[in-house]
Amino acid sequence: MTVNSFKNKRPLIYIFLINILISSFVFSYAINSISIILLFVFFFTDSKENIKNKFKTLKNNKIVIFYVLFFLAQLLGMCYTQNTTTGWMKIQKFLPVFFLPLIAFSEKFSRKQFILNVEFLKVFFTLIFIMYLIFHVFVENQPIGTFVFIVINNKLGMSQFYLAVILLIPFLHCLNQIEHKENRGYNLILSIFFFFCLIILKNKTTIFILGLTLLFKAFLFLKNKFTVIKTIGIVSLLIGVFLSTIFFVPGLKKKFAILVKTTDFNIETIITKNKVTHTKNTLEHRVLINNIALKEIKKSFLFGVGTGDYLDLLYFNYKKIYFKQGIRERYNNHNQYFSEFLKTGVFGGVLFIVLIFLLLKSASNKDVFFVYLIMFFSVACFFESYLERQHGILIFSFILPLFLKFDKKK
Repeated sequence: MTVNSFKNKRPLIYIFLINILISSFVFSYAINSISIILLFVFFFTDSKENIKNKFKTLKNNKIVIFYVLFFLAQLLGMCYTQNTTTGWMKIQKFLPVFFLPLIAFSEKFSRKQFILNVEFLKVFFTLIFIMYLIFHVFVENQPIGTFVFIVINNKLGMSQFYLAVILLIPFLHCLNQIEHKENRGYNLILSIFFFFCLIILKNKTTIFILGLTLLFKAFLFLKNKFTVIKTIGIVSLLIGVFLSTIFFVPGLKKKFAILVKTTDFNIETIITKNKVTHTKNTLEHRVLINNIALKEIKKSFLFGVGTGDYLDLLYFNYKKIYFKQGIRERYNNHNQYFSEFLKTGVFGGVLFIVLIFLLLKSASNKDVFFVYLIMFFSVACFFESYLERQHGILIFSFILPLFLKFDKKK
């Protein structure tokens, strides 16, 4: 391949690498890791002039600057951490935050190529999930209720929280195609399938945010077509359908029943219950963990406890109050905002909040993807520590900037 032909094909190669990174979420952690390296190498396989111009993005793009500062906050936390082994593992995991946003904002692609990429992902995710479901139900003779635990958690080795964001991409594209009267039958079938996949993840946080996302999208679609009363009526009907659908999914009804019947909000009662037995109320677990985290954040508000020490401190507190489930499962913060304040104090915590604010501020409510992805991510960070794993870091440092870039290309 000549230099000129490679230069002409760079956008296509870039789209291909994006495909590898996103599609590998559902079949290979190793390929997902390799795709990060390939993107880094690809960035530098360009002319000196183009590389120089791409680095100008770092200087002119406020969001990229804050991503770099956020990574530096993790390094700052290494200056006073005691558990340096865990700390350097965290730094290594956070490396994509340092360079992937720059790649996402500076590399070029056409809108048409990007849409074709999303069309491919729709078909790919449909086929691979049908394959997983058929094998799970008909070959292994397992109930659909165990799909997440056996296939997603054990075999794929990933959390359903990250998978929800990835599945949201083809789901949103299907809804957008239906709205614009493009291949309505085909996209309606796929949207129902992706909705089904999102629901069987059986994660209460995902279902709650998915409901908010659908209501927001429905409101934007209906407000210019009907009166306020009709819009409220249709949205109410959608809420009813959504809730009814949830309670037909095996295991979800039981989960919500446990949540409603067993939830207390008195912290002393929660501590006592979790000291006595291994409870299953995840809302109470989050209340307890957040209470512990807040107390520790107040003690080390300025600098935090260190990049490698914040989880050790949580585990120490679990043992202190005999939090049985927390000790057994070694729970993280389940709140990314608290994680950053606990880890690196005001510097890291404020930078993370500013980054989320800048991404939200950049969103257009007419966008096909980005506004919903960043809304999903920013709300989910109140309930999950998304940046504890590579998949979450990739969503944060590459997929969100990538779809923001796509939004701006309009």
